Amino acid sequence: MPPKELILPSWWNSYEENLNVIWRQLERLNSSIFVLEKILTFRFDLFTPFDQNFWILVEGALFETCVMTIWRIGVDEKDSFTIRQLKSSISRNLKNENYKIEFKKLVKEIQFEETVSRIKPFIREIRHNYIAHFNLQKHVNPTSAEIKERTLLFSELKSFRNALNKMFELLCFGHISGVLPIDYQCPPKSKSTDIDQLLDSVVQNSGIINLPEKDPAIWPMLREKWVKENIIGIINGYRIKFGLPEV
Repeated sequence: MPPKELILPSWWNSYEENLNVIWRQLERLNSSIFVLEKILTFRFDLFTPFDQNFWILVEGALFETCVMTIWRIGVDEKDSFTIRQLKSSISRNLKNENYKIEFKKLVKEIQFEETVSRIKPFIREIRHNYIAHFNLQKHVNPTSAEIKERTLLFSELKSFRNALNKMFELLCFGHISGVLPIDYQCPPKSKSTDIDQLLDSVVQNSGIINLPEKDPAIWPMLREKWVKENIIGIINGYRIKFGLPEV
């Protein structure tokens, strides 16, 4: 059913405004994770082993953005407008009791709280002691327990993101706005995304892709080594992408 048929008319404008606030935060979170995953899976060790300062800075900035955005809309219980608050407001402003009962049932089915409660302590620890505030002791002389408390896997970051996306989709009642920019959701076939173009330029400028043509004397030795390390497949993937023959 369209949300307008479910929400009280007196609260409809607030519903749209509040939903839009959360959507903008989710778009930022999803975009950050999209780009961060591209960076984390790129073979910088192969294509630019001695010149990674820019990418290290970008990776750190995106991680902090993800943690703070998750904190802002998924964890903070004091100073921020969260997706939980939006859920509660929607529940109070549905048109009848049957809608409210069904809504609560759907909220329970997506198991949002189970996912959030498992990962929330790591978000809180990192946010409180390493990003929003600077805990000197934990920076310079952390215990093994403190290191474990601040270790957040990328898969866990994505799990929290997925839980937020699921909740948001429910709050939209199936009439969801995309939580990624359109060029990240479905880029044109003739054009890759901006982050892919940047990483492709790193590969093209590395010298490795054209090494068979530029230095045929050394290439056989490197090729033998890289075949054993399963690197030739990566190189050939890029050569095909750039219109070059496989080697």
